[in-house]
Amino acid sequence: MSRLPEPAEPAARISAPRLETDRWLGRWLDGKFLLEARLAIGGFGAVYRARNAAGLPVALKILHPWLTDDATMVARFGREGATLIQLHSANTVRTHAVGETGDGVRYIAMELLTGESLHDRLRRTGALAWQSAVAIARAVCDSLAEAHALGVIHRDLKPSNIHLEPGDHVKVIDFGIAKLAPGGALSEVLDDGRELTAVGHMIGTYEYMAPEQLAGEPCDARADLYALGLVLYEMLTGRRPFAAGSNPASMMAALLTQSPAPPSIYAAIPPGIDRIVMRCLSREPRDRYADVGQLVDAIDAVVAACSSRDDVTVEQPTLFDSVVTWSDDDAPAAAEAAPAPAPIVLRRFPTLPGIGAIEPPRRAAHGTPIPALRRPRPHTHPQPPSRPVLTRAPRTAPPAPAARAASLAWIALVVAGLAFTALVAAIVTAALL
Repeated sequence: MSRLPEPAEPAARISAPRLETDRWLGRWLDGKFLLEARLAIGGFGAVYRARNAAGLPVALKILHPWLTDDATMVARFGREGATLIQLHSANTVRTHAVGETGDGVRYIAMELLTGESLHDRLRRTGALAWQSAVAIARAVCDSLAEAHALGVIHRDLKPSNIHLEPGDHVKVIDFGIAKLAPGGALSEVLDDGRELTAVGHMIGTYEYMAPEQLAGEPCDARADLYALGLVLYEMLTGRRPFAAGSNPASMMAALLTQSPAPPSIYAAIPPGIDRIVMRCLSREPRDRYADVGQLVDAIDAVVAACSSRDDVTVEQPTLFDSVVTWSDDDAPAAAEAAPAPAPIVLRRFPTLPGIGAIEPPRRAAHGTPIPALRRPRPHTHPQPPSRPVLTRAPRTAPPAPAARAASLAWIALVVAGLAFTALVAAIVTAALL
């Protein structure tokens, strides 16, 4: 299986300049943390491995010095730290301290993770067994349940922000673009009334955005459930449901005109898991689970049903869907007294465009009935079954002109909006230069 490409970074993370030097290495920050090595660098800050005064390892996230004059970035970094310090789920990265040095350097001290990201796991192993994928999704739900209860919407849930510690213990990280829902428990404490994301603008990683988030519309906790559905789909199949989307415009076009194929087409999974994923990926928020609690109940019900049965039925991604039986007309009498063997059921993909069900031929070319396939006698070889014939299904009616025009209008509007945004950015950049 080909390796998955690295997801695109949010727009705010693309143009950040690189650090000239690691001026922090070997130095104490705020008299509390000794920085030992730089682990990663992003658009908002750099992450270092450090030790506190007691010698315990920590991960230290420092806001880039060139962003300290950007009020929006400073507010977003401060909100991330203030949010993380309130989250205590075992499946959320633990935050030890949030601070600012005397010379204005802002930092967040967190637990040091030693495992690998889910993105790296998928690149290394491909699709996961459905039991492992569901267990990871269930742990992510525990993290989201606490965040959503406090009114925190992650908005950037993706494989690279889900960390797998030894023993596959799940940690959700990077609440850097989290949004505080109005009326949430933290909104009155942390929300200063300033909207950090302008209406009509999108922020996040577009491959894992809900349709309403991709369109720059207000979103709620159900946007995180859509993103989790995308992640679960990728864990089960090793691919994304809208792999053709290479930019926000094409992704929006795919969301408006396409429905993702069920994951059972590509992987052997229980039908209940198939239904859970497809409901999470509903285009309209009202068609998804109302909250993460409903999603947890659905997952637990499927897992319990599968655990209570030894013969779990899964959807097999195979080609045929006809039933082949072996006749016993000319077998010895002793064989006729034995119970007939169970039919062998061969399943096919749920849909084949333009082609109906694959069925065995009813009559031979000369008009005589085809004899039933026979079970071989001892020490003989079975005759191969007749080749199946393909019966063409009736063509479906083309989409109504009005619906097609509406879809094209939406696509044109999104493309025009992106072009206008790029033009404004170019004008501002030219003015600054």
